[in-house]
Amino acid sequence: MVTLLCMKNSAHISQPLPQWGWNEPASLPQLGIENIYAKLDSGADSSSLHATAIMILEIEGQTIVEFTPPLLRHQRQSQSFPVGGVRRVRAPLMSRRLVRSSNGQEEERVLIETELKIASLEWKIKVSLCDRSNLRFPLLLGREALGGRCLIDCSREQTIQHAQEPSAKD
Repeated sequence: MVTLLCMKNSAHISQPLPQWGWNEPASLPQLGIENIYAKLDSGADSSSLHATAIMILEIEGQTIVEFTPPLLRHQRQSQSFPVGGVRRVRAPLMSRRLVRSSNGQEEERVLIETELKIASLEWKIKVSLCDRSNLRFPLLLGREALGGRCLIDCSREQTIQHAQEPSAKD
């Protein structure tokens, strides 16, 4: 079964949309997160990223969110992170939003904007930060992020290959 994500102004689309499975590898390059598995959920309005120790900071007149992103088994680039300790990430705070989770509970979450990369496509998304440690996927992508960009085939998964590993010769 293929789900067509809601498409605003679909008349401007001249190419067929890519067809992806219900979970796919993705990257959040601005946050230094590569090859994170994302659940593509046409039933969710918004997107969320697993984050812990979320702090709101004021730095030079700008409100910043600092948080610990999900631990990943593989990161190709780590030179910008200090040796040892827990990796921390900063992003400008967009807003705070009241979000109703799948279990019906409402909670206030912080919202950031960041780049999302899936396959060869890259675009900005809004993502709320929350503790997803009890969930299978650290990144959930909803209709706001995916609408008009792909078709989701819920009978398939991981149809996109990970970014190729650099060879020892590179």
